Amino acid sequence: MPARGIGRAQVTPGGGRKALVYPGSGVRSELLTPDLRRTLQMMWVVIPPGEGTGETPLVQEGEECGLVVQGELEILVGEGDELERHVLAAGDAIYRGRGVAHRSRNLGTTDAIVVVATTPPSV
Repeated sequence: MPARGIGRAQVTPGGGRKALVYPGSGVRSELLTPDLRRTLQMMWVVIPPGEGTGETPLVQEGEECGLVVQGELEILVGEGDELERHVLAAGDAIYRGRGVAHRSRNLGTTDAIVVVATTPPSV
C-alpha cells in the first residue's frame, strides 16, 4: 500500500513499505519515508542472526544515524588502520558522517532491528 495523506503529512503503512533486500544475506531495509525524493530518508532495517551488509564497506554521500531497536550489532566504521569496531545493543545509537565507510553484522540469536535516518537519501 503506498503512502497516503493530503497536505502536510503522509502515512506509510507498516504492511506496504517499499523494501530492498541485500542479495544473499536476508538483510531487509524498508522505507519509512514515502519515497526517496525528500531531504531525509528513514529506514526500518531487519538483520537476521549472523547476517550483515557484507565484506565490502558501504559508503554514502550523506550523514547517517542509526538506533538499535532490538538485538546486538557489530558496526565496523572506517577502513585499514583507521577501522573502528562498535558493538551496539537495543537503545544504543550511532552517528556516521559523510563518506565514511561502514558495515554491520548481527551478533545475536534473534533479528536485529535498526531505525536509520540518512540525509540526503541514498540506497
